[in-house]
Amino acid sequence: MSKTAILLKKEPTMQDHEEELTELLSTMDEYKLRNLVSRIKEDLGVDSIIEYVRKSPDSDIEVDFDDIEESVIFAINMDDREFYSIADNDGYGNYIYPGEHAADIVKETMISEFLDDVKALIKLGKDKEVETYLKAIASGLRKSNSILAEYAGDYMEEYADNFEECLEDGRPLDGFEW
Repeated sequence: MSKTAILLKKEPTMQDHEEELTELLSTMDEYKLRNLVSRIKEDLGVDSIIEYVRKSPDSDIEVDFDDIEESVIFAINMDDREFYSIADNDGYGNYIYPGEHAADIVKETMISEFLDDVKALIKLGKDKEVETYLKAIASGLRKSNSILAEYAGDYMEEYADNFEECLEDGRPLDGFEW
């Protein structure tokens, strides 16, 4: 090899490596990508992979307070006729105090509609988003004027307070179980 050819040959730059990696990854199907991540996980460890995923731009999740609050209000809105048809019946033919039943419906709705979202945010390490989400739930509970809120009485405020207290105590999921 001539001295001129040696001088013209350059070392690959970081940008060259990134472009090559992008090209290689773009040609892989989902199965190959999963295998690749699995092999990388063995080399780097699960904690490292999770940290990379949490920091990736694709894991940016926006939690809009007003949207969550509105979703809570909507979720616990029940038609008066619908509530009166079930207000004093536990579904098994047994009498239940309508206020207690209203509170049970609110709690079941919060769990079924919102718990999985909060769990996912916690798993992703999105502490600020968890805080926003739970505060929006508490606010929605307080602002609801549905028949459930009317019959549940103080429960709505107490349940909202419970969400905030559990959040402050570092037990955000416990807010659902009160």
